[in-house]
Amino acid sequence: MCKHVAGLAIRLNYCKSPPAAKQVEIGGKKRRTHQWEEMETDIYDWGLKHPYTCLVYRLKHIDSDDAYSSVQYFKGTAVLCHLEQDIVRSESDFDALLRLYIDKFIDWNSWLYTHGMPSITIDFSIKLERQCQQLADQYSLITNEQLNLLNAN
Repeated sequence: MCKHVAGLAIRLNYCKSPPAAKQVEIGGKKRRTHQWEEMETDIYDWGLKHPYTCLVYRLKHIDSDDAYSSVQYFKGTAVLCHLEQDIVRSESDFDALLRLYIDKFIDWNSWLYTHGMPSITIDFSIKLERQCQQLADQYSLITNEQLNLLNAN
């Protein structure tokens, strides 16, 4: 079942535009992906060996509201982006290799049931996000006089 869910999620481009995300380049395309730091903070807040830091955990005798955090969403996004970053060359190549790669290389038990941080680290650069913010900050410093000068031409 996990293989089908992962394939579907990738086909639906979950790595491309989740909310509150950072820019990252995958396969030559700018993509938005969740903040690694937020997942890391949540995992360290729970504790590296806490059951709730697994992507999948058992809810027997547990209130699901107590167990809810961003860890599962971020960790799930991380595994999908890891798959895409490491094997994608083009969409058709990715589609062709997805099934073989997942069957051979993905340790679903580790991704779904291991506590703490994932065994790999994904670099979520925020360079483009910072540049956009700097540009927005500069715009807010423009005076009415400067705007009038721009509009006069």
